[in-house]
Amino acid sequence: MFVPWEKFLSETHPDITGIWQSFAANLCPRLGSHVANISLLRKSAEDARKDARLWANRSEGDDTVDVEFPLGESNCDDEPTMEEPTMAEHYQNYTALFRTLQNAVRNSDATKDSPVLQGLIRDLDRENPIEERRPFIQRHDDFYQQIRHRQHSVLSQCSVPSADDVQAAAKAQDLLHLQMLNEMEGVVQGGTTSIGNTDIDDLLVRQCDADIPIPRHLETSQAQNPRMLVELGPVGGFTELGLQAASAYTLNGLQSMALQLICRFLDKYVDHPDSAGQNLQYVGGPGGTGKSRIVDALRNVFVARGQLHQLQVTGTSGSAAAQIGGTTFHSACGLDIHHSNDGREPPVFSEAKKWRWKQKLVLVIDEVSMLGGSTLFQANCRLQALRDCPDKPFGGIPVVLLMGDFYQFAPVLEKSLLVDQMMNPTYTTSSGQAAIAHHRGHNLWLMFKTVILLEEQVRARDDPQLGALLERVRAGTQTREDFDLLNTRLVDRSQITFKAGLRAITPLNRNRWALNMEALVDWARFHAKHISIFISTHTWRSRTFLQQELAQTIEQGDSSSCKIPGVFFYAQGMPVVVNKNTYTGLRVVNGAEFTAVDLIPDPKFPGHYLADDVTIHFGPPLGILLESQETKDITIPTLPAGTLLIRPITHVLDPANTPATSSYPGNAPDADCLWSLPSY
Repeated sequence: MFVPWEKFLSETHPDITGIWQSFAANLCPRLGSHVANISLLRKSAEDARKDARLWANRSEGDDTVDVEFPLGESNCDDEPTMEEPTMAEHYQNYTALFRTLQNAVRNSDATKDSPVLQGLIRDLDRENPIEERRPFIQRHDDFYQQIRHRQHSVLSQCSVPSADDVQAAAKAQDLLHLQMLNEMEGVVQGGTTSIGNTDIDDLLVRQCDADIPIPRHLETSQAQNPRMLVELGPVGGFTELGLQAASAYTLNGLQSMALQLICRFLDKYVDHPDSAGQNLQYVGGPGGTGKSRIVDALRNVFVARGQLHQLQVTGTSGSAAAQIGGTTFHSACGLDIHHSNDGREPPVFSEAKKWRWKQKLVLVIDEVSMLGGSTLFQANCRLQALRDCPDKPFGGIPVVLLMGDFYQFAPVLEKSLLVDQMMNPTYTTSSGQAAIAHHRGHNLWLMFKTVILLEEQVRARDDPQLGALLERVRAGTQTREDFDLLNTRLVDRSQITFKAGLRAITPLNRNRWALNMEALVDWARFHAKHISIFISTHTWRSRTFLQQELAQTIEQGDSSSCKIPGVFFYAQGMPVVVNKNTYTGLRVVNGAEFTAVDLIPDPKFPGHYLADDVTIHFGPPLGILLESQETKDITIPTLPAGTLLIRPITHVLDPANTPATSSYPGNAPDADCLWSLPSY
């Protein structure tokens, strides 16, 4: 009746049900609607009563709806059903999605009159007009596996992880993340310098900071006998190895000077630790002058000496730390980025953690322009406690190296190290302890007397015109000719396409949300990729919600007040930029670039047909799989090699920080949503 039967009369596998499901998924919407209606005839009387109540609710007073069964025949309070609220919410969520797309086309400065989004709206309106409330056609169980085979995704040749597999993979990934984090922080591994085969204990110490004794190897009867250990010392001094590293990394004159100042001091410190003092050094210069190259060469020196555990490399942000192979400064020092320590008891550190910090010879802090005075002072206090050295800056760490360009990003919610707030009486009076902490941090900055300012542009050396332009913009001396040059690169909005992975930079979150939708649809349809749209699930704790409230919640993207989006567009192979420090040890940090290689749908939220290349899920997936050059050697149990798992998270919306503030008079909606949305 609905399909050309002659096409599969010769089919023997699978059974007739499987054959029908395969063909039903490709029916045109008109025939699909007939199939859905006829399938209602097979429902039981109880199912029919539920459908009747549901359709009556949707009719909104339309007495032309033919209801065969009385609505009050069963007690809904005594016999709750999932069909009624689920189907009603499906229509509300779909309507909210449709309105979000329309608002992006009509009201967003970034995507106004976007032909890409207009095309998607036309497709959805043609297949599923919101005013008709057609039944959603559910995709068959093997739908995504067929897409995987067609798109050659990583799960096409292996079984799709179950919910239990995903949970096990997440635990294994958490453990690997902590192990890698320990390696970045210089935990001694193996050989005579090892503190034992105590990975789990170390992780517990790191996470809980409990007072756990330093782990030791289990002693055997042989180990208790008299014995002698012979340690081979490192080959060459720091200065000699520094010269070799400078040559290997082709450092220029100023870069080599910065490295040699550190290496010569370390040789002096090794020979006379009590009288050497400290080397507090700052290396600055514009972006592209090779500051991170110095860190690479310094790491090479410590590796050559077998003392990598004595080098602590950090960055003030997740992306900065990932770029130089380190961890965040806050994480390394155990600082809480959300709360200050004013009025709170200082933390009690484990002996294992204190022991690790006492081994450090060098602390590197990159992107220092983003480091506020108060944070630097708090870190100084932590390091003094960790190293049991309260009378020396940074606990007496021999070398503290600050790197960065103060022309770049300033601290968030703090003041730059360069500014002495004590010079502003108004600020001092109003801020109290914060002003004092910043002043002390500023004084610490003034102690950095060894300064190297890099000048030679390394990154743009092959483009002198660009290098000169960047230097003038940095110094605020750009010319009319620079303005005219930039204008020659402008293109009309109608010519902008995301098919080749174009990046868009915008200061407004709302524009970013709209651009993400346009970019995904444009990229996916150009590359013939299937589009999956996931609507976050929302629970209002003590009341029902209005359509306007749901629409505003769905339209809400990720921001500082809402860590997850109301709607997430996915296509296999799409480029992704993570916007949250999720797994610092695995370099899944804010600003890190990945490719989304596959998704793991949640059976509780099956896909429904919206268009031939669009599927909607009324809930989050179990997770998505990411890969990059950094993950190629990583293996997580139950996951394809070289991939990492990102799972959904739950976030409680604060009514004071949502677009629908007036709509949440009592209790905030508890939004069980997706993950921190990767953005372009």
